[in-house]
Amino acid sequence: MVVVCMPTSAIKPIEPANEPRAPPAAVLAARAPPLPTLADREPSPRASATDFMDAASAQRMAVVGDVLSKLDPTTHNAMVAVLSKRAAPYDRWGPNLSKYPATVAVRLDALKTGDLVLCSSGPAMSWVGNAIQVLTDSTWNHVAMVVRGRLTDVEEEDQSFHGDGAHPKRWAKHKRRDPRHFHVCESGKPQLLEASGEGVHIYDLRHRLLEDPAYDEYATVAVRSLSEARLAPERLEAWIAKVRGTEFEKEAPFHALFTEAAADCRSMHCAELVTATYQHMGLVARHLCAGTAPPCAYADRHHVRLKRGRLGPLEIVKATEPPLDRAMEKYESVSTADPAAGACRRKA
Repeated sequence: MVVVCMPTSAIKPIEPANEPRAPPAAVLAARAPPLPTLADREPSPRASATDFMDAASAQRMAVVGDVLSKLDPTTHNAMVAVLSKRAAPYDRWGPNLSKYPATVAVRLDALKTGDLVLCSSGPAMSWVGNAIQVLTDSTWNHVAMVVRGRLTDVEEEDQSFHGDGAHPKRWAKHKRRDPRHFHVCESGKPQLLEASGEGVHIYDLRHRLLEDPAYDEYATVAVRSLSEARLAPERLEAWIAKVRGTEFEKEAPFHALFTEAAADCRSMHCAELVTATYQHMGLVARHLCAGTAPPCAYADRHHVRLKRGRLGPLEIVKATEPPLDRAMEKYESVSTADPAAGACRRKA
């Protein structure tokens, strides 16, 4: 028998799996490139109007947006509430799991990195969501991406761009990002990488979807799996470190949110974040302008063309859409009592 003796100084303690005390060297080496701008895109073989919606849809969105932007708040909000497309009947999208809470819990826990969450605001539950539905002629007005991983104890600098705070969207309430580094690993819990009025952040997925008051406006929530696409976790981890804390889209006017006015990724709307992340992971062509992608491009309207991988059917995990007539009662009561007061309340 041969016995090998080693000095105790050569023995290193075993660290817990997937709990790095500092960002792995591979993550630091995979430093994300600067956020793309309009000038950074690769030349496109097609006109931009055909990238995420056809020319007719783009023209329709421009005309509808112009009309809506000129309405007073009360008329605007009531109109988009009644004209917005509804998610029901739910079975037309795919499996409706919402009737089975235990199944929903299992499905959410099984989500993988790259899967998508799509949301539909109920009628009169969010004038912002309803307006996006009308602008894009779609049921779906919000999208976010699943990332499995965990926050570590290592703090990192906020790498996102921050402007002077001028001209935010009036519903946007930006919050500072958690300074802890996010480690991407399949053994971690499903988290949500999302751009909202709070900016770009990582959220606990199950809590965000089913318990967070911010999601009360979404009467319908669906998940959509990404398959046959191998992702580089170190590259994604570096990208997440760079975009967390980014402000909600500021450059584009709200009623022209999905136009090239939103080309600068220094502030991002929800679909812009998902598209830019997919581009960074090599799933979507880099010549496309991420800011022109509406949420419905990942659901029911003019699907995004993936370079590799494919998206599965929508699976409904929440279905609480109220009847339209009941939802519209809020506007009837306002107009009967004092229309001017109602308009003032909505401007606040």
